[in-house]
Amino acid sequence: MKLIYRLYLGGYAVYSIARDLTKRSIKTPAGCDVWSPSTVRSILTNEKIKAMRFSRNAIRWIS
Repeated sequence: MKLIYRLYLGGYAVYSIARDLTKRSIKTPAGCDVWSPSTVRSILTNEKIKAMRFSRNAIRWIS
């Protein structure tokens, strides 16, 4: 999940993130081999994921 946020903050669009994750052979949360932009978008917009704090140049994970 950290990779998804890093790519997003690095300027990648959700379809580019999905393509990159698929190329890296990273399985989706459901265990599928192919990522879709909607899966990436749902992770980025999931309100239950509150462990991210964005700063200007860094990502800091908090508990």
